Amino acid sequence: MNKKILASALAAGLISISTGANAGLLTFDTLPGDAPGVAFSDYGGLLWSNFFALNPDNSTDYNGSGYSTGRVSTPNVAFNGNGAPASVRTSDGSNFLFNGGYFSAAWHTGLEVTLEGLIDGAVTKSTKIVVGIPSIGNASRFDFDWTIDELRITSTGGVQASTDLAGDGTHFVLDNFTFNEQRTSVPEPGALALLGIGLAGLGLTRRRRAAA
Repeated sequence: MNKKILASALAAGLISISTGANAGLLTFDTLPGDAPGVAFSDYGGLLWSNFFALNPDNSTDYNGSGYSTGRVSTPNVAFNGNGAPASVRTSDGSNFLFNGGYFSAAWHTGLEVTLEGLIDGAVTKSTKIVVGIPSIGNASRFDFDWTIDELRITSTGGVQASTDLAGDGTHFVLDNFTFNEQRTSVPEPGALALLGIGLAGLGLTRRRRAAA
């Protein structure tokens, strides 16, 4: 593409380029995952509070739970200890882009998970999702794309999915957390048409110059 056309497209917001700088896909798979879970605090360049990593294959107690069925990459998932609030933040207080992740419930159906994004201690983003125990391989991906310096996650409610489960509680399951991934914009059809007109005009100018 001609540099002037490319510059115009970038200026018009028709194209965005992902630098990938400091971007991260955190699978929790390199952490110790001994049952009943191992606390971690410094991982992937972020600070984690009340988060535990677990490999559900380490105990039959997790059979049929969201720890197993909500797993996207093996061997580990992350969860909130005792079903209590958990948080993620940067070590220096700088902002990060929270893209999203795969959320499930460990033991409940209808688990309400509230996510809050903060900047300088003030809540700037907030939403609630409702999750349960998925079938194997069908954990739900939730995308947010929030620019924040702290993420707080609280899980409440729901009911035990089955009395056959070995546990109970308001624990959420998290896997494949992504942050600082700048997405490439998809131009609207009208924007594509304008870009096409610009390229066509460039070709016409070149032909005229060649004929002259």
